[in-house]
Amino acid sequence: MTLEDDLFYACLNYCNALNHYKTTEREMLYRYDWCESEKAKVMDFEKGRVKHSLDRLMEIINKIGDVE
Repeated sequence: MTLEDDLFYACLNYCNALNHYKTTEREMLYRYDWCESEKAKVMDFEKGRVKHSLDRLMEIINKIGDVE
C-alpha cells in the first residue's frame, strides 16, 4: 500500500466515525429510554472512535509531508 492509499482509507474511516457519532447523537440516544450515564458512556465511546481516526489521519498526513 502507498501513503496515498493509507490517506484514502484514513479519510474514509474518519468520515465514517464522524457520521456514526452524529447519527448516534441525533437519533439513537433519544429513541431509547437510557439514563444520562448510559448516554454519556455511548457518546464517550463514539468520541474516542472519532479521535482515534483523526489521530490516524493526522499521522498519515504528517508522513506524506515528511516525504515531500
